[in-house]
Amino acid sequence: KLQATYSAHRGREQELTRIRERLERDREKKLFQEKARLFERLLEPLDNLERSLQAAELSGDLHALLEGVGLVYGGIQRTFSDLGLERFGEVGELFDPEGHEAISVAPVKNAAENDRIHMVYLPGYRLADAVIRPARVVVGKKN
Repeated sequence: KLQATYSAHRGREQELTRIRERLERDREKKLFQEKARLFERLLEPLDNLERSLQAAELSGDLHALLEGVGLVYGGIQRTFSDLGLERFGEVGELFDPEGHEAISVAPVKNAAENDRIHMVYLPGYRLADAVIRPARVVVGKKN
């Protein structure tokens, strides 16, 4: 009887191991598919950047290059926004330690500018409610 109980227990353990392995494979497959969709969305802006660089190289027109890069930048920002990535950390926003990282302070004369973002070194990005990267900012401080 003890042997039968042991065998049944071992069989359940093996079944649980197979289930865990299948769930892990399914999770990895889903993650791969999500990555593939993300990269697929970013391929168009990447292609546009390559075309802009090629056109500027052929024409030697720096203004055309800047215009093309600006269009690609806008396309990438739209793609990120469509995927739910929100950019934050603009000059004039109230400093929030939850999403902003103060890299420096700048003296300000106006009390309304106290504890407000004076300069943005790097914008922050948020996905849903999770901060992906804090905004790195200079904060105004009234003397």
